[in-house]
Amino acid sequence: MKNETMDDVAAEAPAAVPATKTVKAKKKKAAPKKKASAAPKKAMAKKAKAAPESKTAAVVAKLASKGGITRAEILAMTGWKAVSVQQVAKVAKLKLSTEKDGSVLRYFGRAK
Repeated sequence: MKNETMDDVAAEAPAAVPATKTVKAKKKKAAPKKKASAAPKKAMAKKAKAAPESKTAAVVAKLASKGGITRAEILAMTGWKAVSVQQVAKVAKLKLSTEKDGSVLRYFGRAK
């Protein structure tokens, strides 16, 4: 076998396997982000209305009353840990006013 020529070796060798193309995987484009629709805001607005027997309805009723309500009275009445009187008034569509009696702040709400 030492005396073989290159032609002899090429003749004995199996036919060369044609080179396959290497295909690069295409990168997928990221899906465009969806814009927030106005529907959730409308749903939240509908949820904001308090049921007649809810704690929020009771707070709104006290806000609209002649005597008003203090933050401490709201917390005692509802059992909440904290309250944003401004937010409750906003949800109920009341214009909020305050009156300070010593160190106590009393809240009053009236229809806008």
